[in-house]
Amino acid sequence: MKAHSTNNERVKNFVHRIIFRFWHEPWLGVFLILLLTVEGISIPKWATNYQGTLLHYLIGILPLVFVCSLLPTFFEKRVVRRIISAFIALLFSLLFIYQFHLIKCGGGLISPTIILQYNNGNAAEIQTQFMVRGITLNNVLLSLAYILGCMLITFIVISLIHKKHGIIHIISYCTPILAFIIFSFAVQRNLYSKIPSYLSEKYFFLSTNERFYSLSKDIIKQKDDKERIAKKFQEFKIAINEQPLRPPHNVVLIIGESLRPLDMHCYGYPLQNTPHIDSLIATKQLIPYTHVASAFFNTNKAIALMLTYITREQELKGQEWYDYPTLPLFFNKVGYYTYWCSNQEPSSVWVSYIESIYNTCQEKYFVLTDNNLKRLETDPDENYDEYLFPQLKHTPIDGKNLFEIVHLQGNHSIYTERYPKKWNVYNANDINESRLKPQDRQITAEYMNSILYNDWIVSEVIKHYSNSSSIIIYLSDHGISRFDDPNKPNHFHHNPHYTGLRIPFFVYMSKQFEKENPDVAQKVRNLNPNTPFVSDGLSHSLIDLLGIKTNWDDPKHAIWNKAYNEPLPRKIPNNGKIIIMPEDTLRNNTLSLRKH
Repeated sequence: MKAHSTNNERVKNFVHRIIFRFWHEPWLGVFLILLLTVEGISIPKWATNYQGTLLHYLIGILPLVFVCSLLPTFFEKRVVRRIISAFIALLFSLLFIYQFHLIKCGGGLISPTIILQYNNGNAAEIQTQFMVRGITLNNVLLSLAYILGCMLITFIVISLIHKKHGIIHIISYCTPILAFIIFSFAVQRNLYSKIPSYLSEKYFFLSTNERFYSLSKDIIKQKDDKERIAKKFQEFKIAINEQPLRPPHNVVLIIGESLRPLDMHCYGYPLQNTPHIDSLIATKQLIPYTHVASAFFNTNKAIALMLTYITREQELKGQEWYDYPTLPLFFNKVGYYTYWCSNQEPSSVWVSYIESIYNTCQEKYFVLTDNNLKRLETDPDENYDEYLFPQLKHTPIDGKNLFEIVHLQGNHSIYTERYPKKWNVYNANDINESRLKPQDRQITAEYMNSILYNDWIVSEVIKHYSNSSSIIIYLSDHGISRFDDPNKPNHFHHNPHYTGLRIPFFVYMSKQFEKENPDVAQKVRNLNPNTPFVSDGLSHSLIDLLGIKTNWDDPKHAIWNKAYNEPLPRKIPNNGKIIIMPEDTLRNNTLSLRKH
């Protein structure tokens, strides 16, 4: 009984000493709270794709701060406690420097996109500016200034604490920290008010410790999935039953981003934001189609369905996009040189499906990689689509025809980051939509500017191939809802609503291509432009258009084939539910093709 009592006393004394040390040696906790508060303030200022609040961020990191502050108190010797505390402070300071750099260079927070840079064996796909070796001297110096500021405030707080006792001790302990946090809220509230309300990716809500836990699980899963899918793609058996002999030519597929025909002048919107496309349509060089829907409402899955041979029928039966070969695999098989040229991120959770698909191409290029590191360090936001122009290819490449996929940033929010300042043509006063609030009109004007810029981008790509034998297909991955979903009236972003699924779809054929391939030209020009189509039929359609016959064909999904049969209304599977594309809405005046 006496031994048991002695053990209880030892435990009580041990706990008492821990509490005593924690109370009288508070500098580590004070420093960490100050440092992470500065980080929390920096996030909405520099990372425009962040939607969490400073309050949520601080609440999220408090358990981490508590554990780190408590850890040194378990040791009796003061020198050991100081070494451990200094080591923890150093680790957090280094993490702060790295995270501050990521925020400043456009990487946002530590996320799967960042972690995947360290787990990528292909240098051409690595965004070095997001890695430790990409940290700039300017960002190091600026973050060190913040760290020194936090150390100075910590010193002042500790000095006040050591001079006071009792309730005065508590007040002097808390007041500087509370004052600093209240000041932070005032700054953060002003910054946060400028962030669009629709951004909701989960990693931009999480504090540091929450984010590390969540992304570690996702990274492990994505790595396993990527390896499994790559192996599956290698095992597909593709047989070519028929392939017409054609003169050397280019097949170029331009994939836009977040563009919907509802807001394009060539499809009936009153603002003249597609002058180049209007001109091409007027001269009948560009063939537009009016009743086209994306197979899904976000980029990753929409492109996966677009660039593999799966269809909605098979998807509804429980099959997955990776159960079918990719479009580049077919072009590889028939002797084309396959090339992926992209202005989107090479690796992240958001493009994991796309990563598996572009890896089936023979060559890849990404604007956001080492090739452009110097420019991105000085101006990280300027990754405009025009930077792809020098990377466009021509046939012949090693005596092969070219199949090239050009993946644009297009019209993805934040819209002001999608075009140079000289394209800032429209403002809120140009938007004549009475249903919109003033702030909604400004956002709409920015979207219209991005459409105007995209119109020029597409026309320049077409111009690049106009003097060669080339066929160019343009379509967007998906559309957006822009304040017109009755269930989400304030929403302007990806959305499983029919307005978020409608997409533009154009075909261009150079004069030389039409002359050398009259069978293809006849199919394209004879098709009714109002023919309903869903983008998951693109792979079937493009291979069939070129007269290539394979063991994977399904002609009823190939839009230019006489056997094509797309029943109405079009149906888009989404998490076990079906999204209906209402044809009566599609045929009204606001969605019909302009007459030139």
